[in-house]
Amino acid sequence: MFEKLLFFLILVYLFFRIFTRYILPWLLTTFIKKAMKNNFNFNLDNSPPKSKSNEPVVINKSKKNPNKKFDNEGEYVDFTELNDE
Repeated sequence: MFEKLLFFLILVYLFFRIFTRYILPWLLTTFIKKAMKNNFNFNLDNSPPKSKSNEPVVINKSKKNPNKKFDNEGEYVDFTELNDE
């Protein structure tokens, strides 16, 4: 009985050792390569069409005024201290 248990434990140990050393890295690399390939193809399909004309691209940005005050700042509240007596 003890020999069977020992044999089973050694067999399980060797299986996990071989699995983690050879099979698991291979599975992870194939999964990562497949995910990278799918992501690359997805990005190619969703990329915006390239402009065929030689027109320059103009981006209009609104200028921010740092001195501008906001109208909805809220109301001013003056706090006073109360004496506890």
